[in-house]
Amino acid sequence: MNRHEPFRGIFPVVLTPIGADGDVLYDELTKQVEFCLAGGAHGLVFPVLGSEFQYLTQQERRRGMETIVRAADGRLPVVGGVAAPSRQVAVEVTREAAGTGVDAVIALPPYISAGSAAEIRTYYEEVAAAAGRPVFVQHTTAGMTSDFLQKLLREVEHVRYLKEEMQPSAHQISAVLAGIGDACDGVFGGAHGRWMLSEMARGAHGFMPATEAVDVHVQVWDAWQSGNEAEARRIYGQLLPFINLVLLIGLPVCKTLLQRGVLQRRHAHARLADAGRRRRARTGCDSGGAATALPRLEPPGPSHRGARSRRRQSPWCPVRRPDRGSCSHRPGSCRRRREWSLHRNGRSNHRACRPDS
Repeated sequence: MNRHEPFRGIFPVVLTPIGADGDVLYDELTKQVEFCLAGGAHGLVFPVLGSEFQYLTQQERRRGMETIVRAADGRLPVVGGVAAPSRQVAVEVTREAAGTGVDAVIALPPYISAGSAAEIRTYYEEVAAAAGRPVFVQHTTAGMTSDFLQKLLREVEHVRYLKEEMQPSAHQISAVLAGIGDACDGVFGGAHGRWMLSEMARGAHGFMPATEAVDVHVQVWDAWQSGNEAEARRIYGQLLPFINLVLLIGLPVCKTLLQRGVLQRRHAHARLADAGRRRRARTGCDSGGAATALPRLEPPGPSHRGARSRRRQSPWCPVRRPDRGSCSHRPGSCRRRREWSLHRNGRSNHRACRPDS
């Protein structure tokens, strides 16, 4: 693809492989590039949220982009991630990204505190000026309306693309594309491709999933673009359970699947010891990917409180009347324990249970 043509298709987000010592494994970044080329990818993205950019040093971000640009060797366009917590930092990161030879850049708005609409616009204006090449606006949180995004695309030089992840993303894509004309070169979807079919139906020009299933995403894209919607839906239906698993558990799932001849090891970011422990507790996996047995949950033994609870849940009201026998009021309809206690003591507000009724 010529770098001056509009970007189209599947642009996988390259994951950051981390060794046991916490260092980035740059040779495995190169392997991912080759894997994406073999899978039919149309471009590459690094480092963004799926790459865990927020945990990388500035030197690691730059070296990672250099590694991927060198491995791609002009065969695929590379989009460099330049998101930062402030305008000043973003400009510095963008200048370094431009120096690595990326074909475009992508940026979240300031991701700690976004600021006002005017501040966000200034942020993107300065990022675009520093980049001097196409810019993707990544829309993931509230604060940027479709009208605001259209103004950025129309009025800010080099801002030509949108990665839309604000839910409902398909509706957002329609709203941005409505009347935008040639001011926008393309709108891409994200969120691991969860809404891929509906977003393509609304006019999405490409997607940025992670790399672990790039070959399958390409099959869905190719089938849809050839007009075979039924085949696209069939393939996507097989992929969707995995997408949902990723959304439930997170990037460790992606890195585990990417061991199919690409990554030799899977590690969550080793610098996040506490987060890793919490993740292992939830998923039953240690940092090396080995399954660990979760403790078996046994039912609680008998206790005085449990016995009382079972008595409270007896099927019928225990109040007995000499003239009419047991009340037919069920305890399940009692809204509070206190009300049930009143039943037991014959002081219920239910007419059938009142001693004076």
